[in-house]
Amino acid sequence: MTLRYPSSAGAAGSDYVTFTPVKYQSNERGGPPPTAGTGAIVLYMPNTTPAVDYANSWGELTLRGPFQGTTGKQLGDAAKQKGLQAIPQDFMGGTPNQMLALAKGEVFNPNVELTYAQPGFRQFAMNFDFLPRNLQEADMMNRIIKTFKSRSAPADIGNGMFDVPDVWNIKYMTGAEENRYMNKFKPAACIGVNVQANAISDMHVSTIQGVPVQTTLSLLFKEINIIVRKDH
Repeated sequence: MTLRYPSSAGAAGSDYVTFTPVKYQSNERGGPPPTAGTGAIVLYMPNTTPAVDYANSWGELTLRGPFQGTTGKQLGDAAKQKGLQAIPQDFMGGTPNQMLALAKGEVFNPNVELTYAQPGFRQFAMNFDFLPRNLQEADMMNRIIKTFKSRSAPADIGNGMFDVPDVWNIKYMTGAEENRYMNKFKPAACIGVNVQANAISDMHVSTIQGVPVQTTLSLLFKEINIIVRKDH
């Protein structure tokens, strides 16, 4: 069954977001994970859609210099060959570059290269405000929040073991089609679910049935696969 808020979300020509829980499957096992038996959650397009960073790690590599790893005496001998009498043979403190800077105002070329290390996982957050106008919308709000919390939690399967939480297929939609102008997501783990009643109010406010006037749902996701060139 599809859970939808507001009831008009997903109408023809409208923009919205769908969240479909699927069973986690590691990269090594290959292929898309099977559906988990729960229909999609359909929510309105957030007022501010999340920025999604493309993180790649690069690191500095310093290649071995001419005096790296030398003893004080070896440094003094090498210094004499270069005419740097200001560097004593029993030099024990500082670095060759520091001594050269003091003696001649020069330093060795560090031969630093920037080398690629690895890609990073993308992380993003989405926030939604629920302002239910009746008990039907309040019930739908509760079911949506419960689904996000339960499907993003591990299941206790006994014998000291957990079943891994589901991951989420997230899509920006326009009408019946995926929006081709918005960012596409890979399957993502929901690593944070935060629910707060009346976040925009200075006091607790509820209807006669005890339903908070406003409830904020904050979701934090991290994709389970890295982005490679062909994904773009």
